[in-house]
Amino acid sequence: MRLNPAPDPPVVVPLRRLRATLRAVVRAVEDDQKRIVLTRRGRPVAALVPFGALAALDLLGRILPSVADVAAEMREPDPVAPGLGPALELPAGPGPGAPWGP
Repeated sequence: MRLNPAPDPPVVVPLRRLRATLRAVVRAVEDDQKRIVLTRRGRPVAALVPFGALAALDLLGRILPSVADVAAEMREPDPVAPGLGPALELPAGPGPGAPWGP
């Protein structure tokens, strides 16, 4: 799996400057895919991100809990063979002595 390169660091905009520069800030987010951190007294209070990034974050938030559930389930010991880890469920075969295949 190929990962995207790390994004540029976010642009910091004090809330005091936001009103005067809002049009340019929105253009930077929309057109240049910039991430903007809004600050109040030098402390981050909010962020503006491209809408696609927000949709991806929402999707990630829905996926991660299920991934954590699967990982926890995989860590549970197998009650049939303690100490061997989770059981591997195989599809039902054609029966004893019968060949596997068409």
